[in-house]
Amino acid sequence: MATSLPLSTSQSRIAPFSHLLWVDRISPFTTRATDLRVWADTVALGKQVGTPVVRIATNLQDETERCVPWIRAFGAVTIGAGLVLGRQFRRLVLAPGVATGDPTPLGNHADVDPLWSTSATEVEFSDPYRDRMGRVEALVRHPDVARHLRVCWEEDVVGNCGRCHKCVLTMSTLQSYGATGIAESAFGRRATPELVRA
Repeated sequence: MATSLPLSTSQSRIAPFSHLLWVDRISPFTTRATDLRVWADTVALGKQVGTPVVRIATNLQDETERCVPWIRAFGAVTIGAGLVLGRQFRRLVLAPGVATGDPTPLGNHADVDPLWSTSATEVEFSDPYRDRMGRVEALVRHPDVARHLRVCWEEDVVGNCGRCHKCVLTMSTLQSYGATGIAESAFGRRATPELVRA
């Protein structure tokens, strides 16, 4: 899984999670070398926020890709990897790709993924009613962890490419909140009108 920062956006602070879960080789677009560097960055984030990191290895992504496009399957693969831990964790908390009520079909969704819950593990979202703008607003309150932000999944990079749709959207949203410094830290550049139009 890409390095992610689980935020309790409704409380304006980093949520008290017991562990961060990192799924090795989950991205179909990164090399082994990049994955190892992302792992190191995730461990650094865990140390920074005082939360241990659990690493899971899986080949689910390889198997799934033969039948279902990755954009439709990543949620099930991520949740499946977490559920493998069984009773070790009572809750698996994710950041939603699509907010509750949004009809956009995607690989994970706040209206669907909690249905993966088992009698041992509850699957939930950190804030299912927050859209991307709301999550970015919460991130602005935590500039010290912004260097760990990773939204890019289209490039073989440790951080963010700063050119794809998700990168430009997140960069410009950060800047709209006056967080140009966070945008520069996480993306290595500012969103310019030319970049947004490209």
